[in-house]
Amino acid sequence: MIKEIACIAAQMIPAPVQKKQEGKCNSDHAVILTNPPQIGKLKRVDPLKGVLQKIIGSNAALKLGVQEARIIELWPAAVGVMISKHARAVYMKNKTVFVEVDSPIWKQELFTNKQVALKKFNSIIENELGASKQGTWIDDLFFLSPGANPNSAREKPERR
Repeated sequence: MIKEIACIAAQMIPAPVQKKQEGKCNSDHAVILTNPPQIGKLKRVDPLKGVLQKIIGSNAALKLGVQEARIIELWPAAVGVMISKHARAVYMKNKTVFVEVDSPIWKQELFTNKQVALKKFNSIIENELGASKQGTWIDDLFFLSPGANPNSAREKPERR
């Protein structure tokens, strides 16, 4: 993802300033500056924050990934210090947050209070990120057992 951002950012540098290698990004650097511009000659320098916002805004998948990462970071604020010591949000997929829990007792406790946690989590996310266009940000919480492989939860279980 970092390499993709660097490649997109490289395309924003004016042609005389950059030297591309056969239209591909170099593995270590996005571009090699052949004639670095002098500070006095620059008319306008875009802050990095603005450039990154422009890149993220133009790529829907990247924007969704950044939003999901921010949602995962808000988990401790939603559940509090005590619970966040025993349960951590691992990833998010299809409006479901997957939470790794360190013991079966905590898993049962969280499952019992799932609706309360879900409501509070959505409230905090809405305060931080604004209202969701699809209604709520999170529809479900899925609790992973201790030592469970998070990748196995990503696939739908077989129904018999």
